[in-house]
Amino acid sequence: MSGHKFSEDRLLRYTGCKMNKITCYCCDRTAFGQGDHVPPKKIFAKGTFSNIKPIIVPSCEEHNQQSSKADEYLKFILSASSKETPPDVLQSTVRGIMRYVNNNSMVLRKYGIDRNGNEVSMDGTAPIDHDLLDQALGKIARGIYHHHHERKKKLLGNLYIFPIFLGIDPDATPEERKRLIHIEAIANQDKAKYETYGDFKEVFSYQVIESEKLITINMQFYGNKMASVISECSATNR
Repeated sequence: MSGHKFSEDRLLRYTGCKMNKITCYCCDRTAFGQGDHVPPKKIFAKGTFSNIKPIIVPSCEEHNQQSSKADEYLKFILSASSKETPPDVLQSTVRGIMRYVNNNSMVLRKYGIDRNGNEVSMDGTAPIDHDLLDQALGKIARGIYHHHHERKKKLLGNLYIFPIFLGIDPDATPEERKRLIHIEAIANQDKAKYETYGDFKEVFSYQVIESEKLITINMQFYGNKMASVISECSATNR
């Protein structure tokens, strides 16, 4: 193979990451397969990537498998909370929910659905699964950081995740309310001050902001659904 030059993308594609030293964006295990899309392709309309490649980062088998449920839940939350959801994404979300209904899935209540025998009802509300939502947003933040630094740096430290687009929980304590208002104000300032990246900003855009103490990943979905992910600078981020 002398005389042939392979880019990292082609090497990943041809070897499946089994015979090279490419490692997962979430850990230091060897990457496997085709990697993770960040953000997940399922939040984009069909045909979006016909001319422009999506962002793909190398991932290990464990982190790749963990993504599916979290990605599906993020799509549901965004579809339920945004009027700017692409129609085919909204239709896909509805089809996914109907599969849960038809299979009598144990997760129905997570999607705001109650079932009593053959009767199915929705009251327009759904409890927020913060762990699953944090998993989805954290994965995107780690992937974006790795991609932004051309796969030379990883965001491996603890993450503090703020899904600003959900608003403030009515049950939040005064301290929590004050903190969330502060985080939202800073994110809005960042939006005006720093460069925003993304090929399809109407669907997804992001900022990577680094200081001596903090790394901040601001993300915006469907034009106005903002989330902020913050990590302290430490030896685990490298």
